[in-house]
Amino acid sequence: MKKGIFIGAVFLLVCLMVVAGSPVQVKAESTTSEKTFKLMFGWDNVYAKCMFQQAFEPEGRFERLLDKKTAGRLKLDIKPRLFPPKETLFAAAQKRCDITSVGTSYYSGSFPIFDIGSLPFIVNNIREYEAIVLNPEVIKIWKKAYRKIGVEYLASFPCWVQDGLWGKTSFRTIADFKGKKIRTSGLMQELAVKAIGGEAISMPSNEMEEALYRGTIDGLITGRGWGYMLGLFDISPNVSVWPLSPVWNMALVVNSQSFNSLPSELQQALQETAEEIARQNIACAGTELAMMIKAIELAKIKTTIPSKEEFEQAIVLTKPVYDKWLELTGSDGEALLDAAKESVKRYRTFIH
Repeated sequence: MKKGIFIGAVFLLVCLMVVAGSPVQVKAESTTSEKTFKLMFGWDNVYAKCMFQQAFEPEGRFERLLDKKTAGRLKLDIKPRLFPPKETLFAAAQKRCDITSVGTSYYSGSFPIFDIGSLPFIVNNIREYEAIVLNPEVIKIWKKAYRKIGVEYLASFPCWVQDGLWGKTSFRTIADFKGKKIRTSGLMQELAVKAIGGEAISMPSNEMEEALYRGTIDGLITGRGWGYMLGLFDISPNVSVWPLSPVWNMALVVNSQSFNSLPSELQQALQETAEEIARQNIACAGTELAMMIKAIELAKIKTTIPSKEEFEQAIVLTKPVYDKWLELTGSDGEALLDAAKESVKRYRTFIH
């Protein structure tokens, strides 16, 4: 009897141990961590010759890095030239695409706060502008401003240093601008040219080369590198260095609704990818400029660099451009300009 009770107790104990050690079978449920998302990228590849734009081509650096960071969960449907360059920001805001690159100078009249790089003489080189766009206070102000129109700001980078004034004659002094017709792009550039005595002419970029050739305009402002890539040296034997609107900036933005529909981990991955590509593109812009300056030298194109005194006089004459920019941007613009100046100051102190 006792033996039977003992065997029964042992059997019960063994059963309990088996049950306790067995894995609990729970029905698998799908989660957002298993879901794949896709964003349409309206790629403004009008500057596809430039290294910075090549990052966004199909299967380019941006797409590959995003795929790696998200383990393939966030896909891009890249559509080249889906919208004209002057329409990409509105396209993203209206959700005609999810993500896009924005040439902010195109919108300097409507949204001047996005275009601080076009303020006259605000920076001397790419690295100084990098210090501005990486400043957390600048990023905070831009995120707030972009969100107001329905997009999330991801990152910024300069396309090029826009300090080249191409013309059939050189512009060594401020007096050389008097009565000269200069093709400009963007409100700040237009105001800067007028401030130093030139006549600002607005025209589509696909007409400016012929206009310079025919003498309809006396000069046009663009990057020295971009001007070289366009072959302006065939028309203009001179390029003068005037940083009246020193940086042509590009921003990456994503429609707010599209961004908010993503899980938080994919939002973070998209943000980190944009920031990393932006830093790479800043390096590309600096390298590309150095290469183009050397190419211009080898092509025996005359490069005119005005004196320090001419620049100092131009800085004084273009102060009203800053006044107008601050008038249009309000308190956020004032905070942004203060942060930008502090960024440049810290950078200059560091390198010296």
